[in-house]
Amino acid sequence: MPKGDHKNWDHPNKKQSTRVEPIKDKEKINAIKGLLSDQPRDFLLWTLGLQTGIRATDILNLKVEDVRYLGNGDWLQIKEGKKKKLNQIFINPEVYKAIVRYNEAYPDSPDHSPLIFNLREPEKGLSIVHVANLVRKWCQTVNCKGRFGARTMRKSFVFHQIKSGENIASLRKRMGHSSEKMTREYADVSDEDVQRLCMRVL
Repeated sequence: MPKGDHKNWDHPNKKQSTRVEPIKDKEKINAIKGLLSDQPRDFLLWTLGLQTGIRATDILNLKVEDVRYLGNGDWLQIKEGKKKKLNQIFINPEVYKAIVRYNEAYPDSPDHSPLIFNLREPEKGLSIVHVANLVRKWCQTVNCKGRFGARTMRKSFVFHQIKSGENIASLRKRMGHSSEKMTREYADVSDEDVQRLCMRVL
């Protein structure tokens, strides 16, 4: 890609008003999952982002040793965000499968090396711009329309958690937002969507 063509939709400058969107169609999410099924590095990146809501920047800070020895049902300890707040992330079956696939593909990766490494220079990790470009490429490949970037994975996690009836107060705490409204706006969930959830009969 030529210089100057690395648009970063996740961090727009003052002249840009573009907002990164979640992927609202589960079929598209599953299509990307299928697309990456033979790419263990990217499959783990996608699965971690979609299944846990970890920030892409925090995923990029992970080392191989942070996840290599985790089992199904274990907890990943991670320092999140600029304040490096310690949090624990549950390893569900989907994440565990992605870890196993990664370990089988890269058994010789040093423990201290970046988890999401550069394929050309494995000792180096990917940049957030590279991840944003990957997500956009995956979305384009499965014909998913919208504005997507690195935060799309985290936003999609929140969107589908809310749509499935997850408690917004719990999600707000998990995401570190100051209000439930911020959590809904972050995931592009309307007040009408929330009202429909509240009207469901148990």
